[in-house]
Amino acid sequence: MHCTCQLHGAIAPVTPPNVLHWYLPLQVCKSGMTNARRIWLTRHGESLFNQKGLIGGDSSLSPNGAAYADVLPEVILSRLPKSADGTPVPVSVWTSTLQRTIQTAAALPFAKLRWKALDEIDAGICDGLSYSQIADKHPAEFEARSNDKLRYRYPRGESYLDLIARLEPVISEMEREGESIVIVGHQAVLRVIFGYLMAQPQQSIPSIHIPLHTVIELTPLPDGTMGVEYIPVPIQLGDNGSHSTAASAAAGTEAQQPSAQLQQQCQQQADLAAAAAGAGAVPAAVAAPAGPAADAAVVIGDARLSKVGEEDGGSASDESSQDVFVAARDMQRMSSCSSSNTMAQMAAAAGVLRMANKS
Repeated sequence: MHCTCQLHGAIAPVTPPNVLHWYLPLQVCKSGMTNARRIWLTRHGESLFNQKGLIGGDSSLSPNGAAYADVLPEVILSRLPKSADGTPVPVSVWTSTLQRTIQTAAALPFAKLRWKALDEIDAGICDGLSYSQIADKHPAEFEARSNDKLRYRYPRGESYLDLIARLEPVISEMEREGESIVIVGHQAVLRVIFGYLMAQPQQSIPSIHIPLHTVIELTPLPDGTMGVEYIPVPIQLGDNGSHSTAASAAAGTEAQQPSAQLQQQCQQQADLAAAAAGAGAVPAAVAAPAGPAADAAVVIGDARLSKVGEEDGGSASDESSQDVFVAARDMQRMSSCSSSNTMAQMAAAAGVLRMANKS
């Protein structure tokens, strides 16, 4: 069975990806999820390219986007589900390898995985352009994309069908895992994931609305479907650069004070990571507000394993950093055969090790 795919303005036959079994019953809602589990989807905070109306690229967050990153932990922490015995369900954070998602997730006090497969759709020769610039410079491409966004492939780039195929391992891992997941991603990528989880027709995927500065909470229901709730987090920057949000209202009145809950979650995640790594007890000083996992992350699908501190120009020449590198290399070796939960805990353990050595 074949379908057609737009290729540089032409129609070419391709085999449709069957990796998501789009029209079959959603096993992800039945086997891999429990009522105590949540999946939170959110786009990265507003980027500098967003402000300019440009697509693609690897720009940093704008001040508005940075403000969203600051309050995102408050929203997520206030909505954490608990298991039957009252303990919090484990959480991991998945991002792309692009800096706007990494920056948005930086303050979340959970172990982090960076998936190359979660990178935004490749716009090829149109990367870094606005849609009006594409219409001016590549009118044939602009028209072809307008006629069939699902199958259109950017020259030297990707189509939505390509993106669906690329996301196979991500969704497969979502099916396997029992933990709650925060996915900080990009518009096209989240359209595909949301469309799959909500059993939307493939043809509708490119038009699914995924707003900025909004957390989409998905909850597995007993009938195998997904409950969905949109939690907008409006950002208003003051003259002095400070921000006020509706995050507290969105979080609910029963939430703990953000600082106390954040501290508690950091310590819980640190204890979990230390147990997974066989590191024994973790000093109380490790539970810093930024969270032990903020300094290390596992990269899946990329040869490079990096730490946030190094990306910001930090040095890895001291003795404690060398210890972290040992843990990082071990994580990279395990990334091809370990579950995301194991890798996330090891990433957190690397952060714990670094902070413990500093104390």
